[in-house]
Amino acid sequence: MRTTSVTPHAAGGVILGFEVANGAVATKDFPVGKLRSRRCLACARCKLWWMTPEWGKSAADLPPETQFLLVEVKEGGPYAVLLPLIDSNTFRGTLRPPR
Repeated sequence: MRTTSVTPHAAGGVILGFEVANGAVATKDFPVGKLRSRRCLACARCKLWWMTPEWGKSAADLPPETQFLLVEVKEGGPYAVLLPLIDSNTFRGTLRPPR
């Protein structure tokens, strides 16, 4: 996996674009490295159409198939959101804990 684009946003956000090495695939897991956060909220797929919330403090606390991650960087903010979005090359993407 390699970064293909970095798009800064005027409000302080950043959109990162990644390209999968083996081309188009049905699903792709993106490992989350080290999280330097106070706490986090992850919404992960538990059934085909349902998600459940999980709370933690590190990337190791993430459940498999995380669809949305809200991270409190410092107490009281700022906050960061990691949201895997699909593109024309993949059917779906998820976040996963590091191995």
